[in-house]
Amino acid sequence: MTTALNESQVQEHLVQLEGWHLTHEGTRIRKNWGVSNFLAGLDFFGRVAEVAEDMQHHPDLHLENYKDAWIEIWTHTVGGLTAADFTLASRIDEMAGYIET
Repeated sequence: MTTALNESQVQEHLVQLEGWHLTHEGTRIRKNWGVSNFLAGLDFFGRVAEVAEDMQHHPDLHLENYKDAWIEIWTHTVGGLTAADFTLASRIDEMAGYIET
């Protein structure tokens, strides 16, 4: 069974990601994006959904004020962060460059 990373391991992974930060007392990671409009946000989330489904690891997706997008990731089954969370964040970053801002 997968176990949550300890604080030191989380920090080692986090420094490899740009723009992601810890939330919920270090048990989740989050990143914010600005998108050009509501449809661009939905398109972004559709692309994230494809990556997440491919990994069978599903983040929380949020679109507020029609153009403020943010994603929060953690492994629900362990109540914290695992290596898979950071892999998913990295994959999202790889495909996020196209976002209309």
